Amino acid sequence: IENNTVMNGNAGFYLYSQDHFTINNNTIGAMGGGSAPMQGIYIYGCTNLNSLSKNNIYAGEAVDIINSNCSAANHGLISNNVINSFNSGINISGTSYCDIYYNNIYTQYSFSAPLCLNVSKSSSISIVNNSMETDPAATRNCIQIDNQSDISACDYNNYYSADSLGRINNLPETTLSAWQSASGFDKHSVNVNPDYHLYNGLRSDNPALLGKGTPLAAVPNDILGQPRSKTAPTIGAYEYINPSPGLSGIYTINPN
Repeated sequence: IENNTVMNGNAGFYLYSQDHFTINNNTIGAMGGGSAPMQGIYIYGCTNLNSLSKNNIYAGEAVDIINSNCSAANHGLISNNVINSFNSGINISGTSYCDIYYNNIYTQYSFSAPLCLNVSKSSSISIVNNSMETDPAATRNCIQIDNQSDISACDYNNYYSADSLGRINNLPETTLSAWQSASGFDKHSVNVNPDYHLYNGLRSDNPALLGKGTPLAAVPNDILGQPRSKTAPTIGAYEYINPSPGLSGIYTINPN
């Protein structure tokens, strides 16, 4: 499923009992009417997701992956997505072997329990180089994890929330240090405002994310095809390059 635009519907893509599938380079604006959040991408009872990457999703529940296992030999890659949600960004439940890398996620106002990323009743889930922000006007979490055993790796992320930064074992943690202590994760992660452009692809204006990621061979390019730094990539969906330093010293220009 690639290079599609789905706008103004109740749902973008609904997949059931599929095997070895790819969802890349789509634009989904699943902003349907009614009181319930609308679906962006809903995956249920599937196996061996190959890639869910470089999608721009504006939806209530943006990405749900439920009871859909991958394998040690074939990890499901969820990368370089831009997710602007009014309830939940990425929800992983009853699923194994998924790598969540380099995503920009923002959650706005909510109908129920709002969060950028939720992982429950799963195993071997890796969460690296993602940037997550929640709307400061409401109570919400950047990340929620049922249990540490669900996670194989979680580090080099950015979390920004005016409320609960994270929740683990059903207990809220309001600061990065408290989250690190309670979870044992995110030793190298940061807590900075990404200054997202909400209506311009969630691009970030904060240079504090530049160089704060870790190289991942599975994702050599960003959402725009820009090569990732091989030593210190930018956290999130966009790779930024340090500008060249300005001139210094004394220069003579056209002395005549």
